[in-house]
Amino acid sequence: MNNFAALEALNECAVSGSCKDPHGRVASYAAGGAGGVYRLRAGEPGLATARVALWFAKPSGMSYEDLYSALQPAIEQAAGSLWQRQMVLGPAPEFRWHGPRDHALPEIFNCMKIPLVPIWLGI
Repeated sequence: MNNFAALEALNECAVSGSCKDPHGRVASYAAGGAGGVYRLRAGEPGLATARVALWFAKPSGMSYEDLYSALQPAIEQAAGSLWQRQMVLGPAPEFRWHGPRDHALPEIFNCMKIPLVPIWLGI
């Protein structure tokens, strides 16, 4: 496989079965993480039209289901997309929301806002 499916299979193995607990212990040290492979979790990719990105971590104690429920209205309203880190390649927040215009997520998410400027839109 020469696409994300190959990485997805590796990622699924890393976070399940006998690897789940050791992976969780090691992953806890990546909290301040930069770089990673991200998976689209909600919305449309919209990379060519994205002009702002919000990077954030899942609040401590919040389940992933609650996180997705809290963000769904904001994603739909702003025509943005939500990406989740799947593999860490260095320090980076676990989530990235991006969209075509400035937008605020619920206050519970401590976001780092980064303006985006396209430098190449070719194919």
